Amino acid sequence: MNIIARRKFAAAVVLILTVVALSTLTACGNFFVSNNATDHVTLSAAALILSSNNGSTGAESEALSATAVTVGGTSTDVTATATWASTNAATASVDATGKVTAVAPGTVTISATSGGEKGTATVVVVSSSVAGLTVTPASVSLHTTSTPKTAQLSAVVTLGSGTLDVTQIASWSSDTIAVATVSSTGLVTSVGTNGNLLGTGSAKVTASILTAAGSQSGSSTISVDAL
Repeated sequence: MNIIARRKFAAAVVLILTVVALSTLTACGNFFVSNNATDHVTLSAAALILSSNNGSTGAESEALSATAVTVGGTSTDVTATATWASTNAATASVDATGKVTAVAPGTVTISATSGGEKGTATVVVVSSSVAGLTVTPASVSLHTTSTPKTAQLSAVVTLGSGTLDVTQIASWSSDTIAVATVSSTGLVTSVGTNGNLLGTGSAKVTASILTAAGSQSGSSTISVDAL
């Protein structure tokens, strides 16, 4: 092999090694982060309602789990290894396994930290049991081009004594996003374009929230026409 051929071969080897090395790294600003680095942490629920005095059962508890997602997209359960914390243990405490226990009425943030990243959940402690969740209005009519194209829904939890507005913390979803979408705060928007049939029809928008008795949910029917 002559000098020119050896140089070309060496250059090709360097290029291959560089590609292999970069395949395990992701550009981030002016430096590189390994695909194995934690990108974010999510908890099993974004919001949780617990009672500090649920009749004969007393203070309620609920176990949250934590998942770490790497830059490369790999998900790992880090519930047992994450560092758990409560912004106010006098309202709701959390142990090293993610078990949250109600103490006194109020609102706190529960966090789980892993790999330098933190996931959070809002915990609302009430003084009575949760009886259900209702979304209002129960039905909405929207248009594709003329107003109204949007509608604001509300989610209210019925308690043993009184109600609690959970619009801002409930998990919202639409079963037909080609017809209507919903924001994280309950704002519904029609999807149809230029009055065509595309995007018309109906969608069920649901709000849900986790409680010690399981998930509570309610829904609204969204009808979209081509007007």
